[in-house]
Amino acid sequence: MSRITALAAHFDANGCRGIERHQLNALLFEVSKYTKMIMDRAVPPNCAKAQARIKEALDKAQETGVFVCYTCEPTQEFSHYRQLEAHLRSPTHDPLIYHCPAQDCGKRFRDFAGVCKHMTGSNRKCVIIPGTAKKKIWKLIRKVVKR
Repeated sequence: MSRITALAAHFDANGCRGIERHQLNALLFEVSKYTKMIMDRAVPPNCAKAQARIKEALDKAQETGVFVCYTCEPTQEFSHYRQLEAHLRSPTHDPLIYHCPAQDCGKRFRDFAGVCKHMTGSNRKCVIIPGTAKKKIWKLIRKVVKR
């Protein structure tokens, strides 16, 4: 795993106190012209809506003591509140807002780390040049961190 992918995974896992994954998605959507190449512009990330949905599900779980994800088909039950919380805060139910910018690829991803890994890895199916992709992704990350 490259350092870029590890950093993106850190952000996606809500590993930074200052920014959650949904906020990262929204910032990436706004900060750069390059994100037009890796993000679906027709599906803007809705940070507030996603966080409200998670809060509502977690509040219901605390009230009822039943730790179920009703979004999953079939519904998925968890033994502990923390397991449900981790599941809901993961990109599992996020739309596929990221995509490979290679014209002939079309591969889509739910999270920033997925597209970073795809673009900077040894995936020889794509015409993406890993070194160039890394430079552009670092530039994006710097713009987000400055905000």
